[in-house]
Amino acid sequence: MNENVEKDGPNVISEELFWIQARKLALGAIEDTESGRKQETFLEKGLRKFRENPFVPIGAIVTAYVLSKGVLGIRKGSYQSSQFWMRSRIYAQGFTIIALAIGAYVQERKLAKTIDNKNDLDNKSNKTQ
Repeated sequence: MNENVEKDGPNVISEELFWIQARKLALGAIEDTESGRKQETFLEKGLRKFRENPFVPIGAIVTAYVLSKGVLGIRKGSYQSSQFWMRSRIYAQGFTIIALAIGAYVQERKLAKTIDNKNDLDNKSNKTQ
């Protein structure tokens, strides 16, 4: 399974138990050894991402709803209704893509601002020494 795992040493994950450790890691039950923090679970990460940019998941849900209405219209034979819903799906997808782009831009600006603030603090501390 994992050929790069060394067979000796106290912190080695045996190949037989690798899947257990991977599952615990995926569920967030293992602490990050470098920072000592508990890693995010899938749900925690999803909630954090939703808080950062709520329009993307909302747009995805609306797109899925509109798409399902269009498919149901096709199955029922109501082609006029299905055309309406399929055209609406395009608008919903466009909204989602625009929300994604705006969210990425805002996150990049926040990161740049954080880095600038950190550099300013480092420069101030270097000047005082």
